[in-house]
Amino acid sequence: MVNLQEGMRRAALLVGILGASFGCFVSYVTLRDALDRQTQHNAFELLTKSDVVRQERLSLVLAEETPAKEEIEKLRTLNEDRQRQVLSTLTLGARERILIRLILDRVAVAENVKANAWDAFYASNTQEDFKRRFDRINLPSETKAELWKVKLRSGNDPYAAIAEDPFADIAEGDGLEAPSREIAKNRSGIKKIHWRRDCEVESIERDDGTILYPVAPPTLSRYLLVAIFPPGGFFFPWGFVRIFSWVMAGFSPESSK
Repeated sequence: MVNLQEGMRRAALLVGILGASFGCFVSYVTLRDALDRQTQHNAFELLTKSDVVRQERLSLVLAEETPAKEEIEKLRTLNEDRQRQVLSTLTLGARERILIRLILDRVAVAENVKANAWDAFYASNTQEDFKRRFDRINLPSETKAELWKVKLRSGNDPYAAIAEDPFADIAEGDGLEAPSREIAKNRSGIKKIHWRRDCEVESIERDDGTILYPVAPPTLSRYLLVAIFPPGGFFFPWGFVRIFSWVMAGFSPESSK
């Protein structure tokens, strides 16, 4: 019996050491991944706070301003291909405002009616809300349909058939994305910035061809796991063997004496 107990004690110690070794390996992999994520996060955040990115974001924000009538008139004088080229360089908000103004300027209504249409367009959130607000505005149904198409960027039409619009395909689907902007040679090594619709950075392409994406930093629990795995790897199998040894000892003849 003594030899059995000593053997189980040594077996428990052996599996505990093996478990701790495995726990150390898992801790190493977890820590390496956490440090890699932290490095990627820091590198991306450092670039997004650089002067290059801040200047480009300022340019995008300024482009969101409602275009002046003079700019609209200049746009009208261009041929259709050139118009599309100009629109493709604008952000989502700027493009949307140009489309609204182009649609409203084609209608012979008072300026206060157009102003009410602007307010209703940005105040409405659902199709029912959009229809309810525009039912109070004296606009042709075709104009309302075109505005609805710009609003939801879909082929749905709650009013009437949508009139022909040279910019219709721009107002549909995925074409309304913030542009990717080429950057002049700079100390930060940024070649191109890909923007999201809210003028936040989606990704950054560097001069060496690498592309950085926003990465969430590792949480505190990730580092706690690094500290828990080695001792947990030892005590869990060690305790299991010790409990098994104690239970088996209860079945031995000597335990009943």
